[in-house]
Amino acid sequence: MAAIIAIHGCVLTPITVLAIALGTNHIAYWGVAIAAMAMALVANLAAMPTRVTIPVFFFSVLIDILLIVINLAYFLS
Repeated sequence: MAAIIAIHGCVLTPITVLAIALGTNHIAYWGVAIAAMAMALVANLAAMPTRVTIPVFFFSVLIDILLIVINLAYFLS
């Protein structure tokens, strides 16, 4: 569970924030990025079972990857 917080908080979220800042810089994307990080964090801090935290983590990673792709596509076009 600590790895989920470390991977999401120290790797994925900064990359997502950088992609949003370089891309559209739209406030809705900032909110979605914050919500994705909060999803993984709340599931871990609430001591949910592993069968809940792992799918929540993968769903939040999927959201981050979509945000990165959307914003980098805007930046590169």
